[in-house]
Amino acid sequence: MWGFELRKPAWEPPPGVEARLSTRAGGVSDGRYGSCNLAEHVGDDAGAVGENRMRFAAALPGEPAVAWIRQEHGAEVLEAAAKLTGQEEPACDGIWTARPGQACVVLTADCVPLLLAAADGSQVAAVHAGWRGLAAGIVAKACAAFGGKEIAAYIGPCISAANYVVKEDVHERLRAAGGEDGLRRDDAGWHADLTAIARGQLRAAGVERIAVEGVCTFGTPRDFYSARRDGQASGRFATAVWRTA
Repeated sequence: MWGFELRKPAWEPPPGVEARLSTRAGGVSDGRYGSCNLAEHVGDDAGAVGENRMRFAAALPGEPAVAWIRQEHGAEVLEAAAKLTGQEEPACDGIWTARPGQACVVLTADCVPLLLAAADGSQVAAVHAGWRGLAAGIVAKACAAFGGKEIAAYIGPCISAANYVVKEDVHERLRAAGGEDGLRRDDAGWHADLTAIARGQLRAAGVERIAVEGVCTFGTPRDFYSARRDGQASGRFATAVWRTA
């Protein structure tokens, strides 16, 4: 539809669960937002973003309802109740639902887009996990929303450790959150491996089934946005998960 590009993640979700991610292709945004920026807060033309969001929603198989959220780099996780659809975007960085036909969506450029699904397909969640969210415990909080169910997880495209040098205070906060295995130092400073940190936190929460896309957003400018590469006036792509039945 309109040449819009949706990709299947490198993940085999549980039965009755679908997932997709967008790229930069198929939208109407210009310049460094080109062409399929889905974020309203980065300075892009509002009309272009609205059109891009419409195309994204229409391209999802089965056209599930999409509840957009206002991400704040925190650890708030909310249920995608009916009130979240078509109204003011709630402030949170994780969204979950047990309702079929309701897509949980997060927007990212370099942060981790994390998808969760109950192994029996009865519940799904999408999480925006940047370094602040990882340090604040959003992974454990999102997993707790599943009430002890077995969880399958997917870690989507995000910035790699090679391209992500962080300051000492960020390193200290991530280490305090159990991120030792995702931190290393070289002449450039501390590097943070957000994928490794998220994976470690998932395992600490009891999640064993973890799929990783393994794509660096910084290193793939044709396909994905990167705020670290392009500056804050960068677009965002979407990662979505929903129950089909």
